[in-house]
Amino acid sequence: MASRAIASGTISFGLVSIPAKLYTAAHSEQVSFNMIHKKCGGRVKQQYICPTDANEVVERSDMTKGFEHAKSYYLGADKGGDKAYRLLSRAMDDKERVAVGRWAARGKEQLVLVRPYEDGLILHQLFYANEVRAFSEIDGPAKLSFTEKERDLALKLIDQLTSEAFEAEKYHDTYSDKVREAVEQKVAGQEITIAPEAPRAQIIDLFDALKKTLAEGPKPPPSVLKGGPKKAEAKDDEDEEESPKKKRAKG
Repeated sequence: MASRAIASGTISFGLVSIPAKLYTAAHSEQVSFNMIHKKCGGRVKQQYICPTDANEVVERSDMTKGFEHAKSYYLGADKGGDKAYRLLSRAMDDKERVAVGRWAARGKEQLVLVRPYEDGLILHQLFYANEVRAFSEIDGPAKLSFTEKERDLALKLIDQLTSEAFEAEKYHDTYSDKVREAVEQKVAGQEITIAPEAPRAQIIDLFDALKKTLAEGPKPPPSVLKGGPKKAEAKDDEDEEESPKKKRAKG
């Protein structure tokens, strides 16, 4: 099924204007639950409140859509822009260049990066310099020394864990898998329990920890679900993606 554009705009490439469409580059596959009334089991209705207008209840007919630009988006060519779009993508790819520009929407400007991707373009949000916190603001590690043996073991461990290419299919949402399994068990009338995670032996010595890790060899990606309560509980995880009518990208 073809993706639907969430917005349209224009890419300004010098004096060349390229009509473009914006598409989400990813979608969530996380499990979500409906909120129900404990007393009768009926599904409750959601109301939208406007905090800037005396907490007035807003009907759906009085709402319009917008989206918070905070992740990667695919840029596709809009009607009449195919040739210029493909030329820009090919030229940027040949020159191994990316473009930094401004994304203007609803009176605001956001810093973005546009780069060639496959046979097209992809857009990423950037932050302005004054929006990026300095690393010195965090609680950094204490200034401690390490031995050459510890360094050599760390390098060997990195080599052991290194692969030639990133294989995305090896990683999946094991938490959602376990939730779906628990739901199926609940529907079947079974009691839902989660076995507590076995405590790991604490190794205080860094050298021994590195040696033990190397001896065990590489492991598959860890499960997201660790420990947790004995009884599975359903939580509300509703997340509506919203998009604007029109937006404009400036180079």
